[in-house]
Amino acid sequence: MCPHERQSLVNNSQFNGRTLTCTVHAWVFDGRDGEGLRPEGCALDEYPLRLTDDGQVEIDLQAQV
Repeated sequence: MCPHERQSLVNNSQFNGRTLTCTVHAWVFDGRDGEGLRPEGCALDEYPLRLTDDGQVEIDLQAQV
């Protein structure tokens, strides 16, 4: 979710390999750590994740970091 008006980033974003842009209001985040680039001072929520033995990514949505 984008921290600005809690817009979903599932269908409302573009990722170019470096930055993630919310296409609703053009907020931009660093793709490595979720820190806000435009505007500065915001950030995406972090959640713990792990890779399973078969290569799946599991995200714990109940345990925000």
